[in-house]
Amino acid sequence: MENPFYNDIYEILQTKGCEGLPVGIIAKQVYNRHAGLFNTELTYERVYQNVRFFLWAQSCKPSSPFTKRQDDHL
Repeated sequence: MENPFYNDIYEILQTKGCEGLPVGIIAKQVYNRHAGLFNTELTYERVYQNVRFFLWAQSCKPSSPFTKRQDDHL
């Protein structure tokens, strides 16, 4: 699955480490990175839905970099 915000999501979560973040905060940071005066097609709701669905889909995959693994606590 190709997501236009993959790199942003990865960078935002990487800075938090194992703590993670709520989807709303991730979506707000992604939106702020891409929103601008001339980017009128992008809405926060659209970014939120994209991020939420993407992270939900990734959480079902054991090999996803967006899931917490058992060996992360060792």
